[in-house]
Amino acid sequence: MLIKFLKHTGAARDGQPGDPDARLAIDYLQGEMVLKPERAGGPKVWIRRATPPIPISGNAWLISQTCAALPFQHRYTSGVIAFDRHDIDIAAWTRGDLALRGLTDALMRDFEDTSFAGIPEEHRPEVLWNAHTDKRRLELNFLFARAVLDSQGRLKAINPKPPRSIGFALWEAFRDSWNHRHGWADPLAPERHRHLKLPGSVISSPARDIEGNPIFDIREELDMAVGMEIERGRIANRNDVLAWLEAQGHRITRKGKNYISVECLLPPERGGPRNAPNRYARAIRLCGDLFDQRFTSPAWLDECGWNDGGLPPQRRDMRGAAATLDRLRALRAAHHRERLGWPEEAPDPEPDAEDEIEGTTCAWSPPSPQPARQHDTRTKPRRPTFDEARLPEDLIAKLRFVDYRKRRIWLQDGSSV
Repeated sequence: MLIKFLKHTGAARDGQPGDPDARLAIDYLQGEMVLKPERAGGPKVWIRRATPPIPISGNAWLISQTCAALPFQHRYTSGVIAFDRHDIDIAAWTRGDLALRGLTDALMRDFEDTSFAGIPEEHRPEVLWNAHTDKRRLELNFLFARAVLDSQGRLKAINPKPPRSIGFALWEAFRDSWNHRHGWADPLAPERHRHLKLPGSVISSPARDIEGNPIFDIREELDMAVGMEIERGRIANRNDVLAWLEAQGHRITRKGKNYISVECLLPPERGGPRNAPNRYARAIRLCGDLFDQRFTSPAWLDECGWNDGGLPPQRRDMRGAAATLDRLRALRAAHHRERLGWPEEAPDPEPDAEDEIEGTTCAWSPPSPQPARQHDTRTKPRRPTFDEARLPEDLIAKLRFVDYRKRRIWLQDGSSV
């Protein structure tokens, strides 16, 4: 499982108009037709999704009106929680499997608690949740307005992923904590490392020639050409890569920590004048091991497994992710309380009556149906009032409720401990 915050926030960027009411982003989340390139590098056309989106919760109209009324440049946050194909059985999840639905409901709930840590629930912005399964894996898409009211009733902007190290570390710990607890695929596992990173459109719809045969993308061609130069001993670091690209007539437009932006030289036009000026294609980004600034010697390529075709499968040690998440979420909550003036919430008291115990469900338990709220199929279950940190992780995922009087834990399958 991985979490990706999208760059779209409603602000105008790269010469493109803005989306102040989040209507374009909401249409992408909820629409059965999507505007995508039919093939890599081709023009965008309307394509019907293989499976229609599945609404989960949130009022799209209300969220759109909220974004339109905000005075801020960045009006909303959107992103996706994507699972590996082997993490969640999308067929069972789509049918409404209670265990899987309860599990993803707990994940979404925990995501909101992390995003709005320290902010009382009644003052948090509403989140639009929508599921996509057209890529043969489950994707939970989210969108919410980037604004809350402080304790004095004043409108304040928020950013769930601030551009600082603590923001990145917070969501890395969130991802690792859930992946470790449920054994989901780790996106940073060494065996999943891609030596050349390609855009999603190139991966999902590879380019083909006029006869329909698959052809290499220009990024793949340059990566293979540089690799051949390395094997011949002509390239030993990234500076050599830059020199080789310029020697081929290409123009370097930007150099980042892990990428190189290049305008590739186009062949001369047929029938054109001999002294015609050079023509260059639109800049592309070369991102991968061979274009990383850490490539200072062939020894670094050996460390990342480039020469031997990849590293053997192995799992990262993520046992400390849960503790890191608790620490960083507490810091985030303290920041929100100090900035917005909200007092620290008192812990929920343990239930005393039998009916209160029966009604105390775990965060991953199936939500009770509410037919009066048709647009929102996900409810917010009450928080568990027991100390989860003292229970084994394999037991946590199977909990239903806790009977404090009888000192018994009831599981999803009806058994008890």
